[in-house]
Amino acid sequence: MLPQLSGKKIISIKDLLEKEIRKFSCFKNFPNERIMYHIVGDSIFDGYAFSYFSERNLLTQSKKQPGNKDYIIIGYENKPSLSLHSRKLLCSSNNYYHHNITFNSFGDGDGNRKDMFRFLRMFQKCISHFSPYNELNTLYNDIITEYNDNFFDICYNIFMKAQKDIIVVDSLNKMEKKVLALLCEMRYLEVENKMINIVVPIFYTSEAKLIRTIGENVLSTIFEDVKRAFLELERINLTSNKHHVERRDIANEMWHQIFGFTNDYLISGGFIQAPDSYEGEGKYLKSITIKDI
Repeated sequence: MLPQLSGKKIISIKDLLEKEIRKFSCFKNFPNERIMYHIVGDSIFDGYAFSYFSERNLLTQSKKQPGNKDYIIIGYENKPSLSLHSRKLLCSSNNYYHHNITFNSFGDGDGNRKDMFRFLRMFQKCISHFSPYNELNTLYNDIITEYNDNFFDICYNIFMKAQKDIIVVDSLNKMEKKVLALLCEMRYLEVENKMINIVVPIFYTSEAKLIRTIGENVLSTIFEDVKRAFLELERINLTSNKHHVERRDIANEMWHQIFGFTNDYLISGGFIQAPDSYEGEGKYLKSITIKDI
């Protein structure tokens, strides 16, 4: 199968990839397998790969829709076995971007994760439907969004201080302590003996070139096999083919399936770290990306 073949080829260039992994600033605090999970399993497979394959005319990265929208619609048969299969794949990246900081989690879709992206989405959705007065709901949501700017600035400052210095809880002001409590509850930070510890890898925006270099190495290694699979899609008995869906659109979803199973193989081979499992949340690991000063 393609995921196993791809996984074997990626593992075969492990030494080459580890030379690049050692250049990340978080390397001194986390094992190779944890960094590989975020870089290869998420940033490359669920990020850079789409532009890489799109530039080579193998899949659709974006699709213009009416109303100046840009999205691809994927439909599934309403069948428990298919739903279970989809939820268990390691192919779901949640990212909440805000100016200087991005909160990331990557894993399966088997639950509601306790991460920044999912929490704020649920919170904003609740406010949007809080009362029968839609205009009031919208205005209040806008006010909350303004306050969030200050909240994320505090998050950024706490992470930056904790990265560079030994930081104690008593050095924080009242609002910073409240933000710290929330970040600890979400398992981005932890406090031990009043000392603040970062428990997730922190990447920097300046390391994007490094991710691209690793991406070129990984994707060029598996390119011919993936290309062959994508070009054969039109000859497979798929419902989407019967409805004349463009091959490159089908390839977009197929790539999620491919790299989800490839991640499973890489975990079984000890190449990337297995994600943590949380009841009701699924399996995932978190990271932070910070904008360089």
